[in-house]
Amino acid sequence: MKNANRIPETFQTDAEYRQWMERWQQEAREATIEGFKQNRKLNGMTQTELGRKAGISQPNITRFESGSYNPSLDFMVKIAAAMGKRVQITLVDE
Repeated sequence: MKNANRIPETFQTDAEYRQWMERWQQEAREATIEGFKQNRKLNGMTQTELGRKAGISQPNITRFESGSYNPSLDFMVKIAAAMGKRVQITLVDE
């Protein structure tokens, strides 16, 4: 992620920490969504086709891809499987 480098050693206030964490979470969410969108398009699938194959409504696929829906892991596993992929979460050192 671009700007979510290392956690700063100290924050002046709890509000500063919350603001930093919200930015970091937003960057992670955007990167995840972009990966799913790219894979859907590389598979030549519309949102409707993906939803039908995954058993998820097209409006929920749209909400996910627009960033207005914070999906569960189960949701992401279903849509990944519908594209012939699997979800893998990797923790890396900063």
